[in-house]
Amino acid sequence: MKLDYRLDQFYEDDDDPEVEGLSQELKNSERYKEFTEIGLGGSKKVFKAYDSYSQRYVAYAELRDEVKELLNDSFIREARLTSKLSHPNIIPVYDVGYDDKRGPFFTMELKSGKEFSEILSQLKSQDPAVSNQYNLMELLQVFLKICDAMAFAHSKKVIHLDLKPENIQIGSYGEVIVCDWGLSKIYDRQYDTEDINQLLLTPEILNNMTLNGQIKGTPGFMAPEQIDGSLKSPKTDIYSLGCMLFNILTYRIPFEGVLEDILKNTLSGKMSYSIDESPNEIPEGLKAVCLKAMEVKPEERYESVQELKAEIEKFMHGYVTSAEHAGLGKIVKLFILRNKAMAIVTAAALITIIIGSIISFAQIKEREQQALKQKDKAETNLNLFIKEKDKVEKANIQFQKSMVKNMTNYFHLRFEKIPKFALQKAIKGLEDFLLEYPGNKDILAALGYHYFIKHDFTQARKCFAKSPGIYEYMVPLAAKYEKIKGEKLFLSATDYLALLKEFPEYKTLHVKLMMVYVDYTKDFETHAKAIKIILEILNPNWTEKVFSYTPKTQELIIGGKNISVLRDSNAVLINLPIKRLIIKNTDVSHFMQLNPLSIQELDISGCPILQKGNIPITLSTLKEITVDPSQVAFIEKRFKGIEILVSK
Repeated sequence: MKLDYRLDQFYEDDDDPEVEGLSQELKNSERYKEFTEIGLGGSKKVFKAYDSYSQRYVAYAELRDEVKELLNDSFIREARLTSKLSHPNIIPVYDVGYDDKRGPFFTMELKSGKEFSEILSQLKSQDPAVSNQYNLMELLQVFLKICDAMAFAHSKKVIHLDLKPENIQIGSYGEVIVCDWGLSKIYDRQYDTEDINQLLLTPEILNNMTLNGQIKGTPGFMAPEQIDGSLKSPKTDIYSLGCMLFNILTYRIPFEGVLEDILKNTLSGKMSYSIDESPNEIPEGLKAVCLKAMEVKPEERYESVQELKAEIEKFMHGYVTSAEHAGLGKIVKLFILRNKAMAIVTAAALITIIIGSIISFAQIKEREQQALKQKDKAETNLNLFIKEKDKVEKANIQFQKSMVKNMTNYFHLRFEKIPKFALQKAIKGLEDFLLEYPGNKDILAALGYHYFIKHDFTQARKCFAKSPGIYEYMVPLAAKYEKIKGEKLFLSATDYLALLKEFPEYKTLHVKLMMVYVDYTKDFETHAKAIKIILEILNPNWTEKVFSYTPKTQELIIGGKNISVLRDSNAVLINLPIKRLIIKNTDVSHFMQLNPLSIQELDISGCPILQKGNIPITLSTLKEITVDPSQVAFIEKRFKGIEILVSK
């Protein structure tokens, strides 16, 4: 190979004088310049400073002069701890260091925006610009992002201990940042050794390097255990999140007054304002969530930040929260709002129940008033109340059963045509309904059945453990195939075929399993083997069996003695691509067995097909048919434009 050295002109020399100049500039320049104070806290000062190395402005934090000697180490530990919490909603730390003149420092991303407390204050004063920007749903979105940050920190065994709106920064473009981790602690030794342990600190060293043994936190937002010295845990932050939610809902701080009163009332749970006294209209679900998060006893609060966040998301998506213990009326109302299409189907039943309930209770109320005047009728009215209450409860039970039936019927009526979609929709509907009626045995049994068809044997087993219903026979199989499937999405072909054989008698479940499996996997060879298994169950006396499917030509051959059933109420052969079907010399006696196949070539020679000549419209795709000489006249009368071949 000859080289053209003229190509040298297109390549740059490695020695770039401009790059060398930049390197020299970094060596000789002072890194942080142009200090402008932007914040002053109890122990820190924060400046806007220019980082000449990265050529950007950063937030530069250093200790106030009067506490430098006392808090040097804890200040650096705060910086290192925060730098390890890498999350979109936690302030990122860029650099940690020690300046000979200024002392220890760390730099952070310089955020433009407002403190969350300033926004809430403007909302309280009814500032129209802020009110238009932040409605309740927008404020809850901010709260969810704070929960995300705290859930991540707790996963790293870190608790904040000073959560309040002043420590939440709202960026100009909707960013939500949790700041000021100066009081944070590592609350458990069992943290990830590849993350927090890289600080080279034990929890005992870090936790003892805070402010002089004083109560640490912000009165009005701090949990009781921060006051009485009890064990602190993630539930301590959950309490502060509850206080922040109180502030969001009412624009007030739950505990106000002189310090001594605030601490005393926090320990007793006596708030300065009742949440019911708020000038804002607060939904009952959010009230209940807020008060549960602010329970005095940690064990009565939410177990985790994720659980608290899930409650807020339930409210935002139109579900009742677990904390409010909602009645039937509210559950049904929210269910209808979320499922308008389904509500149309059951509207008549719902209206009947509601009207009947209103009339019944109106009558009861009227009779109770009469009972005050006529004591001799009191016992009669009480019995009437009990009867009417029973009617409403029975109507509620009937409503639940009808809804379960509607959801399961959706899959049953569509699984042959759109199996995967129909199954997903049925499961989603049942899951939504279970949220409204936790523990409903009919819903649990139906969910277990549908999970089983989807090969989600773990969820099926859990549902059956609570209520197997009529599916008791599936319970041991769910446990068995849960272990066999492991982490895979579906069973292997061999295990799937073995599962079909576990049911000795034919069931609709066979065809449902088969339709869903092939719709997900598109494995038609395995699908053909599954069809043979079902035909063997439908034809127990089948002998000299012939069953062969060729995917390339899409030809299916079925033969043997004593085989007459190719379908039951469900089309067994559907969803297997078949262009040519050969069933000659079998006992198949009528064309309805082939409904609704779309085949192009058919061989029925040697079959007693003339005995019942019901020809369905679904054979309209047929182009060629092979018959016995005795069948020709019969076929010619019923098929037009079809090529008829006569077997020899």
